[in-house]
Amino acid sequence: MDQLTHTVRRSNWINIIRQCQDRPAGTTAKQWLAENDILGFRDFCDSYDQILEEESVQV
Repeated sequence: MDQLTHTVRRSNWINIIRQCQDRPAGTTAKQWLAENDILGFRDFCDSYDQILEEESVQV
């Protein structure tokens, strides 16, 4: 990866992290990531609900 690509990606992730840190009170980071489709799962499924339910069962 060239330096420009690295710089752009780093900047994008820093922006995402800052937005996540400023999420509404009572919203977990996982919920915020899901609501904002940060990880791109909506390309593979219609909803995060099933994923979040499975996560809560495993915990």
